[in-house]
Amino acid sequence: KQLTEQRAKANQFQEFVKLFRDQQPTADPERFREVAAFSHSRPLYSCKIDASGNYLLAGAQGSAFNRWDLVSAENTELLGHQSWVRRFDVGRASPLLITGAYEGKVAWWNLEAEQPKPQHLVTAHKGYVRAVAISPDGSLVATGGNDCLVKLW
Repeated sequence: KQLTEQRAKANQFQEFVKLFRDQQPTADPERFREVAAFSHSRPLYSCKIDASGNYLLAGAQGSAFNRWDLVSAENTELLGHQSWVRRFDVGRASPLLITGAYEGKVAWWNLEAEQPKPQHLVTAHKGYVRAVAISPDGSLVATGGNDCLVKLW
C-alpha cells in the first residue's frame, strides 16, 4: 500500500512539474502557488534549483546536503562534510556544485553523478563558510568565511 501511495504521489508531482515547465516563465506573484513540498528532518539554511531545472538542492543543519530530482522526487543525500552545510552554488553551464560548511571546508561535486561524492575537499576558512559563488563561466569559485577573508579558487 505504501509503495502504491508513493507512486501516486510521484505521478502527481510529475504532472505538476510538466504543467509548470510547459508555461511561459513569469514573475507575476499572482500566479505563484505551491506545487510541491519536500520535507527535511532538520532546519534548512539554503535552497536553489539548478540551472538545468532538474534538481532542487538544499543545505541544512546536518552534514548531508540534499538533492531532489524534480521529475521523480527522489532525494539523494550528498555526504562529504562533517558539519552543517550552510552555503552552496551551482554552475550555470556545467553540473558543478560547490558546498561550504560550518567546519570551514569547501567541496566540489559533479551534480549529475548518480551518487555524488566530493571530487575535491579543502579547508578554505578558519570558522564557517559564509558565502560561495561560481563565476558565470565556471572557471573561478569565490568563498567568504568567518575569518573575514574572501578567497578565489
